[in-house]
Amino acid sequence: MSDRIVLLFPPDSAKPYREFEAIGSLLPPMGVASMAACLRQQGFPVSLIDGMAEGLGVDEAVERILAADPAVLGVSMVSAVVFLSDEIARKVKERKPSVLVVVGGAHVSAVPEETMTRMRHFDIGVIGEGEETIVELARALKASGGRPSDLGR
Repeated sequence: MSDRIVLLFPPDSAKPYREFEAIGSLLPPMGVASMAACLRQQGFPVSLIDGMAEGLGVDEAVERILAADPAVLGVSMVSAVVFLSDEIARKVKERKPSVLVVVGGAHVSAVPEETMTRMRHFDIGVIGEGEETIVELARALKASGGRPSDLGR
């Protein structure tokens, strides 16, 4: 069982701020970068995909995720990309059903019950800061032998 984790900052198909790209308004996704650092510090193999900065489409993001062969896909999302994130999760799970999709960020923190009820392809929602939670989750998944069903929902 792979213990590889992929953290995704989803692409934004609407691209509302792209006209400001040339003046440097796009910031790196510090939340997922911080989580990646925490996971690496604890010895977990992790990849980071910044779909917005890389200008990825949904299918390109899915291919990048699957190429990393993750056990866990962590998605940091704001409200503008929640449906796009669910679409990515759906496509990943269609091809690799065992991937555990963990979502966090402003949207799920603001409306956790609605997010987890409406977005059927998300397995776990993290409210608030996720650095400690993602490490705890990775440890629990490894201890369970990779059986997400042993973790609860």
